Amino acid sequence: MKIALITVRLLEEANKQRNESLERIFVRS
Repeated sequence: MKIALITVRLLEEANKQRNESLERIFVRS
């Protein structure tokens, strides 16, 4: 179960970073 929790955390971090980069792209355009 620990592995599943770590995987969820990593996915949330990746989503956060992707959302931040998407916001930057939208701000530029």
